[in-house]
Order: sequence, then structure tokens, then C-alpha cells
Amino acid sequence: MTVTLAERTAAWREAARQVHDIEVSGRPEPQRLSEISEVLTGLARRPELFPVSAFPRAPGTSGGLFRLAHSPDGRGGIYVSLGFTGRGGGKPHTHVSWAAVVGVSGGIETNRIWVPTGEDQFELKEEVVVGPGDAILLPTGAYHTIEVISDTPVLHVHAYGHAAERPGFQPPLPAVTWDEARAEAAAGRLAIVALDGQVLGLEGPYVRAAGADALSAALADVPLDLPVALLDEGPVADEAGAGLHRDGRVVVFRLDPQDAA
Repeated sequence: MTVTLAERTAAWREAARQVHDIEVSGRPEPQRLSEISEVLTGLARRPELFPVSAFPRAPGTSGGLFRLAHSPDGRGGIYVSLGFTGRGGGKPHTHVSWAAVVGVSGGIETNRIWVPTGEDQFELKEEVVVGPGDAILLPTGAYHTIEVISDTPVLHVHAYGHAAERPGFQPPLPAVTWDEARAEAAAGRLAIVALDGQVLGLEGPYVRAAGADALSAALADVPLDLPVALLDEGPVADEAGAGLHRDGRVVVFRLDPQDAA
């Protein structure tokens, strides 16, 4: 089944809203995690919402974490993890808060849960294999490692109690194809801002040219719930996208000028 860009973004936005509302509800963490797992599982049952083309693998990497949608306060964001052989490994690590993961498509990711036994020392507690439809819930303070062995894309949807962004790390934005961008922009269902000033023939009521420092002004008349695509080929778009999220824009894409045809 094929879904439109508007349908995908609406589903991501609604899931992020639900996860956020659950997270700030004040209910005990185990209950919140159970409810959030149900939201993510429902989303993962629709792999058509996560086309592999939206999550391009950066050259020389084994995958990455892409930011889908989250609220301005950063609590309860949802992300997609793309993995190939080599993703994971290293020392056990913990997150600032809880994490919930559900498999969407592709192969499996092995999660290993560890218990600290001393300084930089850990004992393996259990292994959890996460494939399509499988879930793992990591409470606040849990230590884990991951391992992916797959030559095909392994996609999982993630949620965190606090944003995964941190100093020096901005998850890349999901990508929008040029065919989608042209059609959705022309119909007024997508705002596009060319960060280098070159709109490359794109047309639509919300197609703009503005530097990263003028984004908010360029989008002042654009509805907050309208998805935005930033036309740029580098990490500038990812950084600018983080600012738009803080402004309340839930879903932001990147449009690569090198793919224009």
C-alpha cells in the first residue's frame, strides 16, 4: 500500500502527540511505557508509513537515528532507527530517560540488557531480539547495547522520555523525494524553504528562499501543522530543523538539491 506524504506526516504527528500526552500524564513510568508501546506498535503495523527512501543511509555509516516528530518541550519524541551490519556495539550505555523501541521492517536487532557490577563493569542480564512487530521497553537507568547484522535496511520506531538531541548531536531529518516535494508544494500541502536561496524551479504558495537565521520569519504565515522541507544538502538543514521543532513545527523534512532532476 502506498500512502501520501500528507498521510505519513499526519500519522507521525498524531503518534507524537499521543506519546507526549502519555509522558506528561503523571502516571507511573511502567504504565506510561506500556501505553507508549501500544502507540508505537500501532504505528509499526503500517510499514508503508516508513518508506526506506525517507531515511537515506549516510556514506560510510551503518545507519542512523532520524527525527520524525516531537513537541517543543522535547518530551516524548518519536524517531526512526536505520540499521545495517555494524550498527551498535561498544560499551553498555543508558539514556537520559526511558526508551521504547518497536520493529517496523527488515531484519532483527539484538538488544542486550546489562546490570552494572562496578566501575565500567557490567553483567549480561538478558537478550531481546527485536524484529518487525517486536518491542523492547527500557526503563530510566537501564543499560543496553545493540547489534545489527543485516545487509538490508532494518527500521525501528523509537520514542524517548526526553529528546535524543544533545550538544554536538542533531539527528538527521527524514528525506522527501523531489516528486513528492513538487506535488505537495504545488497543492499547498508542504512548505519548502531553500536555505541557499535557490528554489530550483519549485512552485507553490509556501515555497520560500531564506537563510537558516531567517526561517521563523519566512514561515510566519505558514500553518504550524503543515510539514516543512528544508532544501539543503548538508547538516545545516538538520540544525535548522531542530530550531523549527522548538518553534512548534512538528514534522520537518530535508530535500537534497543534488537529487533534483
